[in-house]
Amino acid sequence: VAKDGKSITFHLRKGVKFSDDSPFTAKDVEFTYKVVTDPSYTGRYGQTTQYVKGSDNYRNKKNKKEPEFPGIQVIDDYTIKFEFTEA
Repeated sequence: VAKDGKSITFHLRKGVKFSDDSPFTAKDVEFTYKVVTDPSYTGRYGQTTQYVKGSDNYRNKKNKKEPEFPGIQVIDDYTIKFEFTEA
């Protein structure tokens, strides 16, 4: 967790696999957060990304010049960083 509380970096455990034996990676985490932020998602977890930087733009598909979801950064296969609008 950053000192200002506005970002968290997660280091995923290596060797974790899905039931089909494919590896669980940071890209899978990113995908999951994009799914629950997408405007077509109507499930109960839709608000879990409201403080992630860029979630409003992603949800509303605005500002195409910015990265798709700047608050989610896949650093490598086992490292993902989330940036928030507030601590």
